[in-house]
Amino acid sequence: ATFVVLLYFIAPARFSRLTILLYLPITQVTMVAVRLVSRFLIQYSRRKGINLRYTVLVGNGSSMTDYVESLRSLPDIGIVIRGWIDSDGASSAYNIPEVPFERSVAYLKTVSPNTIVIGYDNHKAERADELLDVCYNSTCSILILPDLSHSIIGCTVEEFEGIPIVRLNNPRMGVRGRVLKRLIDIVGAVVGLILLSPLFVVIGILIKLSSKGPVFFLQERMNMGGEGFKM
Repeated sequence: ATFVVLLYFIAPARFSRLTILLYLPITQVTMVAVRLVSRFLIQYSRRKGINLRYTVLVGNGSSMTDYVESLRSLPDIGIVIRGWIDSDGASSAYNIPEVPFERSVAYLKTVSPNTIVIGYDNHKAERADELLDVCYNSTCSILILPDLSHSIIGCTVEEFEGIPIVRLNNPRMGVRGRVLKRLIDIVGAVVGLILLSPLFVVIGILIKLSSKGPVFFLQERMNMGGEGFKM
């Protein structure tokens, strides 16, 4: 649409304004229609068993349970779980075939899934290593679900010189979010002080009448540089 508008100003033979006005809504409607038809065809083919991706789950970590719940909430993405290795009984709640860990190698060779999803808690990480050694030469995709039980406010996946890094407890707030948060803090503090100032005055008078000393309690604290300040 931007290119067409630019052509109106720079092309030797200009388009009429009516052409531009008609072009914009027609292209938008066409794009929406194409996306809707494409989505319908993909969902229809997957309901017929076409264009499916078969997955095998391995592990009984908390992240694996969350992964299964997410898959169940998105039935149209075309991922079919063929089995669950070493689920520690969790597979029965989702009607997924349970496979003992001892039979994992033979089972994976028989099923030949498109994707293997491995998710163990940290104290069982050695089992993930055993399976990765077996699947090292496999052509299927392998997804690792890390144990993020120590992540409180979220995590991000980064890369440093080709080394994957999972950053825990990293606030995901951009410049706009930080500026907006600061404005809300300042405006909220000013409004709160104005609304509560009569109450603060009454409390200050009561403090002076009932006890000795200043109304405001000051305490000395130390900053990161070792310098003291009053708070």
